[in-house]
Amino acid sequence: MTRLGNICLGLLLATGHSTGQQACNGMDCQAVEQPLQLGIQKCSKAGGCQKDGETYITMDANWRWLQHEDTYTNCWDQYKMWVNPDCSSAADQQKCAQNCMLEGVDYGKYGVTSDGTSMTMKFKGPDGNIGSRLYMLEQKAEAKARGASKADPSSWEYKTFNLLNREFTFTVEAPMMSCGINGPIYFVEMNKDGDMDGTDNTAGPLYGTGYCDAQCPGDIHFVKGRANIPIQNAQGGGADSAWHA
Repeated sequence: MTRLGNICLGLLLATGHSTGQQACNGMDCQAVEQPLQLGIQKCSKAGGCQKDGETYITMDANWRWLQHEDTYTNCWDQYKMWVNPDCSSAADQQKCAQNCMLEGVDYGKYGVTSDGTSMTMKFKGPDGNIGSRLYMLEQKAEAKARGASKADPSSWEYKTFNLLNREFTFTVEAPMMSCGINGPIYFVEMNKDGDMDGTDNTAGPLYGTGYCDAQCPGDIHFVKGRANIPIQNAQGGGADSAWHA
């Protein structure tokens, strides 16, 4: 069976307005998104192992600060969920997505670091941030050819893997993982554009949008670029676990 999907790396507990989900890209942003480089190799008997393009990792949208463009406060609370008046009812799905912007991430504050060839993920960051969910992505070939800025969300797409008649290998060092920590590496059947459509979703893969898995998660902040109000289970997709601890 051919599986085409982005790889999801998780460590979890068991400028103008758009009309929908958008990324913060102005002077008032708390952090500029700079995905971490994490290289992979493609190997063959004839050619040995060669670098497979330039690949990066980015943080899932659910872990990001959702800055309200007027009040500069977080639109989401992990216990109370939507807390901004713009996100009060189902009628506010579009307004909420328009006014609550996805911020860039300081990965070190989430305990995530990369030296370009290996990555470290800690359960708790130095500022108390808990867990993370990461995706692998790359710049589109046409975007690289025209010299597009890496700050342009439209120039990115999730890395996809076709594993038919191929082997996928990796090394995990997990001696410090405690009981009760969920630390999987898995493939998820997601759209490589992160549901970015230029209208309802202008943030895309660079900001970790478009997650779905076989469990139909019920805590997704945005679905197809619209705020998930009231909170409902997102549409599920295929998921294949490569490693689970």
